[in-house]
Amino acid sequence: MAKKKKSGQAAKATENTKTTAEELDTKATTKAPKIKQGSRPKAKAKSSEQAGSEEPASKQSAAERAQDKQTSPRRGARVFTAVGVISAALIAVSLNLLVSRFYKRWDWTSSGLYTLSQPTLDTLHGLDQPIDVIVFLSRSDNMRVSVEHMLTAYSAETRQLRVRFVDPDQNPAEFLALQKEYDINEMTTDEGRLVSETAVVVARGKKHWYVTADDIIAYDESGAVKPKLEQALTVALRNVIGSQTTRVCFTAGHGEPSVDSGAGDGMAELKFRIQHDNYQTETLDLSHADWSKQLVDCNVVVSAPQTAVEGDDVAALERWFVAGGNLLLLLNPILSDDEPRILPGGLEPLTARAGITLGSDLVIEESPKLKLTSTGEVFLVEASRHDITRGLFSTRDDTTTPLVFKIAQSLGKTPESTADLLAQSSATAFTIKDVKSFLQARQAPSKTDSSKSGPFPVALAAELPKPEGSDAGHGPRMVVVGTASVALSDNWRTPALAPNAAFVTSSLSWLAARAPIVDVPEKQSHDVGLNLTEESQSDVAHYVLLYMPLACVMLGGFVMYRRRSTERKSRRREEDDA
Repeated sequence: MAKKKKSGQAAKATENTKTTAEELDTKATTKAPKIKQGSRPKAKAKSSEQAGSEEPASKQSAAERAQDKQTSPRRGARVFTAVGVISAALIAVSLNLLVSRFYKRWDWTSSGLYTLSQPTLDTLHGLDQPIDVIVFLSRSDNMRVSVEHMLTAYSAETRQLRVRFVDPDQNPAEFLALQKEYDINEMTTDEGRLVSETAVVVARGKKHWYVTADDIIAYDESGAVKPKLEQALTVALRNVIGSQTTRVCFTAGHGEPSVDSGAGDGMAELKFRIQHDNYQTETLDLSHADWSKQLVDCNVVVSAPQTAVEGDDVAALERWFVAGGNLLLLLNPILSDDEPRILPGGLEPLTARAGITLGSDLVIEESPKLKLTSTGEVFLVEASRHDITRGLFSTRDDTTTPLVFKIAQSLGKTPESTADLLAQSSATAFTIKDVKSFLQARQAPSKTDSSKSGPFPVALAAELPKPEGSDAGHGPRMVVVGTASVALSDNWRTPALAPNAAFVTSSLSWLAARAPIVDVPEKQSHDVGLNLTEESQSDVAHYVLLYMPLACVMLGGFVMYRRRSTERKSRRREEDDA
């Protein structure tokens, strides 16, 4: 009871305290003096209003400060990005300048196909005049890529090369214009495409050099490729910057085959071919009084007279030959106009200077395996080993490609002769001087008492000692062939007569003896292409028609099975989760 009374008194005391505090507060408010306008309380009110208005302002300035803090890193990032882009651009420009000044290529081919040899580098570094290199290869040509890579390597070593690619298919008008300018022979295929035997022309001013497809690449008998592109281009550069030229003069005035006639019995094809082998050609008319003055500038004279040559002309040719000239004589048997017999051609004193005699007869072949006509005046002859005939021999064995002779006379040697044999007839051949039965009745000639039995030399080559004071690389050279048929245009147009064409051009090269202008080492031969036998073709058919489709079906079945298995597993998981 006492405790309860105490708690009730405490509560009552607390209520009394609250009441007393309220009463005192009310009294203080009532007794407080009144304050005029403009006095401090008003100022307090004003300051409270200002505080109310300044509070949002302070909040706004804080937001702006926060936004500024966020903006400043963005501006810094933008500046940094701009500086990075400018720096990258400067680095790229600097690298391009360095690359243009210090060009470097790596040749990853197994044979170092595009690695330039030291003679080529010496040639390129020595160029002091601009040289035009015009490539006449279409984009579909297999050789164009190799030519582009090689010329890129050449251009990296000198700034004097001006390389230009002309596609005969895409730019026929430009090709025809350059064809006329550089005297290029163009052909049209069955599909109507323009093609050229000249692959590249290297020119300096009016002087130019042809590079053919055969100069760029060759194949041996095993089918391996022999790259010759670097040799061809470097030799071309050396020739256009050099001053030496080889002039080949064709005689006229004695019934010679015309070098301007495109007919099968003309020699225009020979002229065209050697021009594109970079010889200069001209006609030497022996009927003119001053022809001997023109003879001085000739390096090689080609003569194929069909009538006897006069003594004065023979003497002039003999003097020129002994002084260091070079002669290719294509000497058919010369027939008499009055009667069917063979006469001397008048060149016997000239050929005797080289230790070669002329038979003034007609060679007839009796062997059925070697004669190509029933009368035997067209026959096969066997070549002998010589620098001229090297290309006629097989590299794998000692066999040779035969030559085809038509209307030929036999040759011989003087006792002191050092002439080399180039080709000879078989032992079954014989000679005749009376050709009456052959010309009138077209019957097969038969041996007579004056006939000689084979074998006979029908092509000889000789070289004399160098004249005193001569700075030439060799002495006077002479090649005598017992027929002019090997140099007629048909030999370049008929595949079966191709050995004749090779024999004639090789003879001219030996006579001119143009020393190698630059010794560019040969690139290593390598295999190219696919050789498919019947067995390998059957294997290819099995792979294409059976194995590859079967593999695709099996792979597709595996993918389908894998996909369905994955779908089943996912469905089971969903069911288990549910």
